[in-house]
Amino acid sequence: MTRCTLTLRLEGPLSTAGLASAGHGVDQPFLRDHDGCMILAGTLVRGNVRHVLDAIAATAPDHLPADTVARWFGVASGSDDGQEAFASPEAWAPSSGTLRFGDLRAQNGAAATTITRIAVDEGTGSVVPGALQVLESPARPGEEVLFSGLLEAEPEALVWIERALRLVP
Repeated sequence: MTRCTLTLRLEGPLSTAGLASAGHGVDQPFLRDHDGCMILAGTLVRGNVRHVLDAIAATAPDHLPADTVARWFGVASGSDDGQEAFASPEAWAPSSGTLRFGDLRAQNGAAATTITRIAVDEGTGSVVPGALQVLESPARPGEEVLFSGLLEAEPEALVWIERALRLVP
């Protein structure tokens, strides 16, 4: 396994909901870690990468076999690979795979900003009453922000992770 730092350069605005309150008037705070730093959950990044690699494996299995993706990302418990659902207890054992994505922390002192959204009534073209939402984001529209975190993966997986991240919008 290779341990490295994964850094993503993303363009705002960004939204990934956190649970802690961001202050009065903010409807959706950005996710933060225990130190209050804005983060992208490693599971969010992992899920997006897996989605892309599953699509590649489905369309080009000669380049990336599905069992390789399953080895890297694991198989959901209860996944019996087409066997009888209750054929064996092993079919229900979770398998988390070999990849490890840590949470990615916002870098360079990224500060929270608020962004508003509205819902427009298609019939009248005006704002739907009560449909104003205030979101917290680490970047305004068009601004870039860096997120970095730890990644543990097999060398072959690193190549495919980089390819997948280039395809995620």
